[in-house]
Amino acid sequence: MQQELLVLKQLVTEELEKVQKQLDQGKVVDRRLNDKIESQSQDLVRHDLILETYKRNIRELYEQCEDIFKTRLESQIYDEEINRLKKEIYLTRSCAEKAADQINDTDLFLMKFLPFKIQNYITETLVNTFSRKNLPRLNDYTISKYKILKEELEADIGIEEFDKKQFHVPQIKKIELQISSQQIAPKAL
Repeated sequence: MQQELLVLKQLVTEELEKVQKQLDQGKVVDRRLNDKIESQSQDLVRHDLILETYKRNIRELYEQCEDIFKTRLESQIYDEEINRLKKEIYLTRSCAEKAADQINDTDLFLMKFLPFKIQNYITETLVNTFSRKNLPRLNDYTISKYKILKEELEADIGIEEFDKKQFHVPQIKKIELQISSQQIAPKAL
């Protein structure tokens, strides 16, 4: 019996060793599974973080799209306003240039042509008020005065720019005709 007990003990010990090996292997497998579970758990946490990051990025992109759309609308409004302002500036500049041209024409008239007009009025008045004996002298003075005025005008702007529509220079021939007609016809008292 002892021998049987020894064999039995040997068998139980071997079985225990097998079980112990299986337990150790199970612990190893359990550790591996726990490591896998831990790794999977970490992967899930990491994936949750990535998912949250993607969600945040998608929200930011959506907000950026909205901003771009608003900016695009604002830029269209801005472009329309710029075009409107350019037209207004062009019209204003055009009006200002026309006004400046008119002012320059007026200045030119006042500086250059008004003396002709004044001399014309003076000459016409004197022709109609002087006696016949003073008319030749007045004619000589008028011719020399117009010659001086015309030379000043030609020296500054040139005769080709002389605008005869805005101003007419009295005709010396007309004055001479008046003088000669007054010499023929006796002056009525």
